[in-house]
Amino acid sequence: MKNFESRKLFYSKYLYALKCRNSIGTIFRNKDLRRAKTVIDNLQRDDNEGIPLWIKNKKLKREISKEDFNDIKTLHNFFANSSEDFVIRCENISLNIYSNNKDWLKNIQYNIKCAIEFWQPDPQYVQFLVENSNSILVDNPDYQYKITFGHKTVPNGFAKWCEANKNKVKITEDTLDNIKKDGYCHGRYMFIKDDSILMLCNLIAGDCFNRIDKLVYRQNIDK
Repeated sequence: MKNFESRKLFYSKYLYALKCRNSIGTIFRNKDLRRAKTVIDNLQRDDNEGIPLWIKNKKLKREISKEDFNDIKTLHNFFANSSEDFVIRCENISLNIYSNNKDWLKNIQYNIKCAIEFWQPDPQYVQFLVENSNSILVDNPDYQYKITFGHKTVPNGFAKWCEANKNKVKITEDTLDNIKKDGYCHGRYMFIKDDSILMLCNLIAGDCFNRIDKLVYRQNIDK
């Protein structure tokens, strides 16, 4: 189990995250607890009859360990019997739980085997993050904004502008190649020097940005 410092709110709302690795964690996708309970009940019947546990989908068939199955049952009990505001994100064998209740997440952690990471902010910055949901704490003040691209295609000319203004923005070659190829960069991001450059980027790229986060230099908060 590893502990990490978070420097922003998860989903612009949550301070804490518990990250797990479980072979059937995807049964909680979309927080559909009724469907998850059906899967658990079916597996429990197999387990009671001594039948090996398997999970199947269109692409693969995966055997489930008793440890993963026990953890999934524990997680379902926590989710189904809680009045907490929380979000679940599932991807392959990763299961992440986000909440503002640290004690609740820690209680889950202590009762399962599949927890691998716990993320929380430095206590002295909690209030700042709560009051500035689109901010990211940084140690380097070179850039003021992190821009994340959305689903809309990025104009080819924006790549040319970035290449001609490398002293104003920081963007990977892969992202530039994507812009030149078909303009689709969903989920990719770049860094921008200041407000005036941000305004220029908005004019050139149009409405293809999905999210704009303010990069806040820690030492400026400490003053």
